Amino acid sequence: MIDRDSCVLWLDLKYFSESYWWDRSRYRNDGVVHGAKWKANSFYFDGSNDYIDCGSNSYLQFDDKITIVAWIKPESISRYPVIVLNGNNDWREGYVFYLRSLADNMLRLGVNTGTKLRYGTAGNIDTEKWTYVAGSFDGSNIYLYINNIKYTPTVNSADYTQNMDATKIGY
Repeated sequence: MIDRDSCVLWLDLKYFSESYWWDRSRYRNDGVVHGAKWKANSFYFDGSNDYIDCGSNSYLQFDDKITIVAWIKPESISRYPVIVLNGNNDWREGYVFYLRSLADNMLRLGVNTGTKLRYGTAGNIDTEKWTYVAGSFDGSNIYLYINNIKYTPTVNSADYTQNMDATKIGY
C-alpha cells in the first residue's frame, strides 16, 4: 500500500494521457510528457529525447533521504539510460537513478549530499524483461534492490555541482 502522505511523487499508470501523467501524491507534481509514447501498458522512451518532466517543486529536491522505485523493461542498455533524474542534464547535480552499460548492466543511484556526490552501483539488469528496481539513500547509506533482492552496492563519491533542476523520468 502506498502512503500518500509520505510520497512526493506517485505516478500511477491509471492516471495519464498522451500529454500528462498526473501525480497522485498530495504535492501535484504532474508530469508533462515529451516524446514518450504509450505502448504495451507503459511509457516507451526511445533513448534519444523522450522524457516526462515533473517540474522543479521544492518537494522534489533532496540531499538527505530519498527512495525511488520503478518498473522498467529496457530493450537494450547502452551508455547510461536514466530512470529518474533531478538536475540540469548532469548526473552530479541533484540525484539520479539509472543503468550503467559498461558491459555489466548495473543499477546505480547517485545522490548529491550538498558536499559530495555519493553513488552506489550493484546488481545486473536483464533486457527485454520487466524488472522492479528500487534505490534508497538514508542520509548515510545507499541501498539497491532488483526484483526485491537487496544488493550491497559499491559506493564511491565524486565532486559535485549544486544545480538542482526539474525532475525528469526516462531522460
